[in-house]
Amino acid sequence: MKLPACTSNNSLLEGDIETASQRETITHLEVLETENGLCVAIEIKLEPGKIWYITTRRNREEPKYYADLTRLSKHLNTLAPGVDFVLRRNPKIPKS
Repeated sequence: MKLPACTSNNSLLEGDIETASQRETITHLEVLETENGLCVAIEIKLEPGKIWYITTRRNREEPKYYADLTRLSKHLNTLAPGVDFVLRRNPKIPKS
């Protein structure tokens, strides 16, 4: 999965992930371990090939970073139960 820059056009909130999971439209979910922390990238059935990042309401131009993989894994299991994720280390996320 080639990573695009995070912009308001490819950002989702955590509630959007929960909705996508309930509708079973998540095709791929990755946890990206970067120097800034852990962030989440997903691909959904509605737009194949487009990568979406979990962001915050305050900043839709930068992925939301998490500090702990164990807590993030539990949180993702709450948001998207039954959806497995791939952990990718040191990916390059382009700046927008």
